[in-house]
Amino acid sequence: MKLTRIATAISLSLMTTAAFAAEANVDFYGSLRIALNKDDKAIGSDDELSRIGIKSSKKLDHGLTAVAQLEYEVDHYHQKEGLSLRLGYVGIKGKFGELYHGSQTTVWHKFVRGAYFSNGSDSLRMYSIRDDGLTHYYYKNGGLTVGAGIQTENTGSGNSSDGNNIDSLQAGAEYKTGNFKGQVALLKDKTGDNEGMLLGARVWYTADQLTLSAFTQRAQSDYDFTTSNICSGEATATNAVYGAYKMGVHKVHARYALNSCDDSGDLASKKVEYVNALDKQMQVWLSVERLDTVRDHGDAKTLAELGVRYDF
Repeated sequence: MKLTRIATAISLSLMTTAAFAAEANVDFYGSLRIALNKDDKAIGSDDELSRIGIKSSKKLDHGLTAVAQLEYEVDHYHQKEGLSLRLGYVGIKGKFGELYHGSQTTVWHKFVRGAYFSNGSDSLRMYSIRDDGLTHYYYKNGGLTVGAGIQTENTGSGNSSDGNNIDSLQAGAEYKTGNFKGQVALLKDKTGDNEGMLLGARVWYTADQLTLSAFTQRAQSDYDFTTSNICSGEATATNAVYGAYKMGVHKVHARYALNSCDDSGDLASKKVEYVNALDKQMQVWLSVERLDTVRDHGDAKTLAELGVRYDF
């Protein structure tokens, strides 16, 4: 009798767990991206934005859906080195739109900064892919998508507090019609004495196997918040054109970009890449990039990379 009661209790527990699991959708995923790369000095091997993560969503009352995501990246494929946070947020979706809070992809990146190439580290783009303490709102109606974001005081990773409640404000929009897509975004620096703005726009045209794109990103001289590819204290602009042609599992694409600072000069990048999709989950790529001038060293640099990506 005692064994029967135990078996019944276990069965009820398993049934309850199964019922709960049926309500919440939980997906584990990963993407391994590793490459051999060659610069003017040596051949090396490195990670190219590999990551593992968990996504969850659950239907709520009143047409709402709760969502959450936790994602970690591999800093380097080196023994005894660990993972670092990429994403960690919770959110809610409904007819009103989508609202998220936590460490997540920036509004700026979603609209005007997304990478063209396989390694995800497309040179000369401004600002950042992700950041902490972000509250984002998105709304979509037909071909129009708008987004807005606020970043509260970020004191993580050794950052000091300046007493401001808001570190940055972001907004973006996208409009699709036929083969065309246009995107714009702005970011307002709210930290320190300098509170300049970062402005960006990007356009796309897609027809069958052909894709064309161009973007411009411009920072005011008093913008000094997360200054990737920005000359501090100088007005800075990055302009680029891009083209891609895809035929079956083969894709060839190229981009020319010019990063210009008022006083420090220009930095030009020419990059071409071939991608072969071996499977829906696996692809290999070969890319070559030429940096015409390198401000830190004053010499031109050529970077070559042979990489592989496997998603699961």
